[in-house]
Parts: sequence; C-alpha cells; structure tokens
Amino acid sequence: MDEFCEKQLVNVKFDSDEEEAKFKDCLDYFQGGYDDEEKFAELDKALAAHEAPGADRLFFLSVPPTVFGDVCTMINNQARAAAPGKTQVLVEKPFGRDSRTFEDLNTLTAAAFDETELFRLDHYLAKQAIQNLVRQRITRGAFFDSIWSKEHVESLHVSWKEDIDTEGRGGYFDEFGIVRDIMQNHLLQLFMFSAMEIGDG
Repeated sequence: MDEFCEKQLVNVKFDSDEEEAKFKDCLDYFQGGYDDEEKFAELDKALAAHEAPGADRLFFLSVPPTVFGDVCTMINNQARAAAPGKTQVLVEKPFGRDSRTFEDLNTLTAAAFDETELFRLDHYLAKQAIQNLVRQRITRGAFFDSIWSKEHVESLHVSWKEDIDTEGRGGYFDEFGIVRDIMQNHLLQLFMFSAMEIGDG
C-alpha cells in the first residue's frame, strides 16, 4: 500500500500530515482475477465491511478494454450494491478497437448494466486547461463571439506535445495504437471544444 500511495498520490497536495494520514486510512487494496467469481464475492464482503447498509457503489474501470466485459459481468453477478443502494460503473476509453469490438463490448456491458448505470468517459476532459477553454468560451461569450466564430476563424490547428515516453504502456500501445489513444478522442475533443458554435440556450 505504501508503494501504491507513493506512486498514485505523487501530485496530491495535503494541508497537513494529519490530513494525509486520514485520507490514506480510507484506502484499501484487494487483489483478484478479472473473471474470478469467487474473488468478486470476496470483494463484495470487503466493501460491505466499510460501508453503511444500502450504500451506493461506484466502480471505476481503469483496466484493459479487453476485460471490460468480464469485469462488468462479475460486478453484476457478485458485487452489486445492496438495495436500496445504486451501482454505477465508469468505463475509461478506449471502448473497443473499432465499430465491431465496440458493439461486442457494448452488448456485454449492456447485459450487466442499464444505460443509467454505465458511464463511458475520457479522463482527458478533466484537465484544467480543457475545462478552462470551455468555461472561457461560455462565460465570456460576448468578448469571444466577436472574434471566435465561423465568420472570423479560417482554420484551427491542434498541436499535441509530450516529453514523456510510453512509460510501461508499450503493450497497450502495441494493441490499441497511439492514433486510437490520442487522436480519435483527446485531440478530436479539443478540436470540438475549440470549433463548435456556442448557442444562446
């Protein structure tokens, strides 16, 4: 757990040692196979020991896309929140490699969860710079509308620069590719937020 916290909390700023200790005391670690029904049953008991009866459960699947279906099935079979609690699942992109694999994964996840329980997301949209771009365009519309519109902007260029390497993600990039990981979602979303017309409603 100490090694996990050292890596995952490297950018988290705490106001005091006491606050950090209190936060870390809320963390727990559980290990098991993606398709191990017995382990998911044990996970259910481990979660129940830390929650109030009928509490909601939120699962964030930062796992390889090839196991989304298995994990959703296991959660549905063994680790759903006890009534009246809600169970919700956040699935991080990429959701499949192409249209066919998307449909396969979508069928598996839809069999386990209703659309109101399932959220497909891209963590890139949580970056402060991107949120600020959208916020500035909406809250300062009167200023930007005079220059940032289809009548005044001829072209838009999105540049992506990183000074890091694959950092242990070589296998992921080999299977899914940098184009699928970056261009069809991150950069396309940046283009969308920059180029879309901001409506009055």
